[in-house]
Amino acid sequence: LARGEAVHMDMTRPLSEYFISSSHNTYLTGNQLTSDSSPAAVSAALLAGYRVVELDVWPSPDGKGGEPMVLHGHTLTRPCTFRSCVAAVAEHAFAASPYPVIITLENHCKEADQQAMANILVEELGELLHVPG
Repeated sequence: LARGEAVHMDMTRPLSEYFISSSHNTYLTGNQLTSDSSPAAVSAALLAGYRVVELDVWPSPDGKGGEPMVLHGHTLTRPCTFRSCVAAVAEHAFAASPYPVIITLENHCKEADQQAMANILVEELGELLHVPG
């Protein structure tokens, strides 16, 4: 949906009934083998109107619930922090569209880092985070 373009579809249907602009390896600034992982790439996707972003999350360097990292595993890509990518989502989620953003997590973390991820999602997204009740 281009900026200023009117929606001409029924937007009251369940989410599963729509085609959604999504991205793969959203965090990469270039190729899948040697580029940087960056929250700027996540921001750019959201500003372009994507509604699904993917983050590949790997254990913190200490593996004990520190700062999980986002990178394309088993390659030469340089990591960035999970927190910085989630903060980019919080900042730009609704800049180009009022519709929901789905974050897909390719999770390679053990329990301690998963708990750290959950805490980061709550801390960074706050009221933007939908938690089914």
